[in-house]
Amino acid sequence: MYMIAITPDDAEWYTPQYILDKVYNVFPVSLDPCSNEERTVDAQVHYTENVNGLKQLWCGNVFVNPPYGREIGKWTKKFLEEWNNGHIKNAILLVPVKTDTKWWGELSQYLSCWCAVHGRVKFVSPDLEKQTTVGTFASAVILFTRDTEIQFKFYAQFYNLGTLWGRV
Repeated sequence: MYMIAITPDDAEWYTPQYILDKVYNVFPVSLDPCSNEERTVDAQVHYTENVNGLKQLWCGNVFVNPPYGREIGKWTKKFLEEWNNGHIKNAILLVPVKTDTKWWGELSQYLSCWCAVHGRVKFVSPDLEKQTTVGTFASAVILFTRDTEIQFKFYAQFYNLGTLWGRV
């Protein structure tokens, strides 16, 4: 297995298992709206590219690792629509740290807390047998919840992955 660097224009990056394991310890995942054909996230429902998660209802406990290219704003907007409509119970998003973007500013108005991941996340390539890919920018794991117990579980799982930030 070899590693290559990924640029912000590369859209499809699979979540590494060590992050998914932490997510599963916070809550069971009902929906992966940005799923791949391999369905690498253990969720009850998967929306693949063929289904187009942007046109579907999102509900329950959601894990979102959106396409990281120029389309990310569409995915975060859809997430916030579903969150603000009360369809989503809890959510964890894995996104690049782009605090200067409109989509980050919009997410930050509603998030419960987030983890600034130390170092670069080593994503899994769509070609699962060939390579691991390393992002060229910092990543964040963001929690959205209205449940303090879920927030404490998030802290317990992600405290050793990076710096935790919470709303005051």
